[in-house]
Amino acid sequence: MLKLNLSGVMRHRGISNPTHFLVKNGFTYHTANRLLRNEQDSVSYKNLEKLCLLLNCTIDDLFVWQKSANTLVPEQHPLHKLLPSTEELNVLQKLQELPMDKLAQLKQFIQDL
Repeated sequence: MLKLNLSGVMRHRGISNPTHFLVKNGFTYHTANRLLRNEQDSVSYKNLEKLCLLLNCTIDDLFVWQKSANTLVPEQHPLHKLLPSTEELNVLQKLQELPMDKLAQLKQFIQDL
């Protein structure tokens, strides 16, 4: 089953208050909460586009796929790209832990991108 992974994307973007972020950017409070709790059966193309623009991502970044136990899917099937990552990286925490010389290297690396 496909699920919206909005909270995960926002966590990776360093957005500490996702509801406030969505409401500030034009979503109603009710819609924001339903999206974040993954309680909507459907999301309009308009809202998907708005989320992609706000979060600087693509549609496939917004979704994860949870494979049902009784579903047989070949290993090479493209949906496997959407399986949730088991590795969680807290970028802000890592940045705070970096020594100053490493921060300078990171700054240069980002500028080179």
